[in-house]
Amino acid sequence: MLSSLWLLALIILLLIIASAFFSSAETALTAASDARMRQLASKGNERARTVEALRANREGLIGSILIGNNAVNVLGSALATSIAISLFGEGGLVWATIAMTVLLVVFAEVMPKTYAFTYADQYSLRIAPTLLWVVRLLSPLSFGIRFLASQMIRPNPNGDQDREEELRGLIELQGDNGNADDRERKAMLSSILDLNELSVEQIMTHRGTVSMVNADDNIEDILRFVLGSPHTRHPVFSGKPDNIIGVLHVKDLLRALGEVESSGKKPLLPQLVQNIASDAYFIPETTLLFDQLQAFRTRREHFAVVVDEYGDFR
Repeated sequence: MLSSLWLLALIILLLIIASAFFSSAETALTAASDARMRQLASKGNERARTVEALRANREGLIGSILIGNNAVNVLGSALATSIAISLFGEGGLVWATIAMTVLLVVFAEVMPKTYAFTYADQYSLRIAPTLLWVVRLLSPLSFGIRFLASQMIRPNPNGDQDREEELRGLIELQGDNGNADDRERKAMLSSILDLNELSVEQIMTHRGTVSMVNADDNIEDILRFVLGSPHTRHPVFSGKPDNIIGVLHVKDLLRALGEVESSGKKPLLPQLVQNIASDAYFIPETTLLFDQLQAFRTRREHFAVVVDEYGDFR
């Protein structure tokens, strides 16, 4: 009888150790540095690669840890209750509950999680191979439970919005606690998050302040104008400003004039400007900034002419 009680006590001790392992593993894998793991993995560290592989499947990792942790806790509590009842009768249930609560909270939760958080990188590398084996062993059960949960719990429709708000909060914290450079970076990052909410109409340069080239002007006036302008690209119009016929790049004009001078020819100015001007890229004023940036990348463009719903230059 006594030997069996000691055996059960030993099993309970092993279960508490297993519970401490699961608790500390969850904390370590969550707190470990992404940059540190990436650097070690790039140098060929297999344990770091294992950590990255585990964290790449966070749902499977957390699911397996929770299953393992709850299983050993329930089993340990059941065995402790059995021992206490055999020693103290029905009153042993209370003693078993008190004892297991103290043991699990102190030795299977607080202490291992504190250690794992303090030495997250080193500890996660140490336990990665063992944890990978445990995750693979429990993955079928974890997948089944996660599938059942997904059928019962609807996805959060505001998930993207919540993540955006969280990111905005992080940017605010960084900017508020930093210097002038940090505040400038905060403003830049915040503006990036607004790209899907702003249209090109809200940030465009209005036609009244656009540096435009009249294709009908003489070459000296055009050359003097573009060289005195801080811009390298200029919309080209003929007749009236609304009649945009292309976009003139300063380097194209200088190159063309150099070729004309070296060849000794003197072409008509309207033909020269119209020939070297690239086709204008017209976009509607309602285009969102994010969509337009994507379009610029796809088309390899750097300049666009904004028009309203009637096709008039804005």
